[in-house]
Amino acid sequence: MKTIIIRGEAWDAVYIASMLEGLKNKHFEARHWFPRDALVSNDGKRATVFTGQAFDAKAYSLQRKFWDHDHCEICNWTFHASDDPEHTNGYFNGYNWLCHECFQRFLVGTELTDMTENSEKR
Repeated sequence: MKTIIIRGEAWDAVYIASMLEGLKNKHFEARHWFPRDALVSNDGKRATVFTGQAFDAKAYSLQRKFWDHDHCEICNWTFHASDDPEHTNGYFNGYNWLCHECFQRFLVGTELTDMTENSEKR
């Protein structure tokens, strides 16, 4: 199993490749993290990010700035209100967040592609 170290943790290269598959054709922009609106079930057991979708007001209520953190879609790094820019600055496509390291290494860079091509040549 090929591994990739991200923020000091080992990740399976196949997992990283599978995550990138769904993200590589999306447009990401550098953004400062912000709390997002959410739909919260009236029983309080479920919440989902609100992106403008229709919802049943009898079952859900719209809570402004309810979503208090997000995760990098690749390495699970946490974005939240903080004085640390590592936790507040990332790349956003309107729904998903990527941390600076994953964006630069895997979407801009060719590290994973290079690793895959090198292992196929052996």
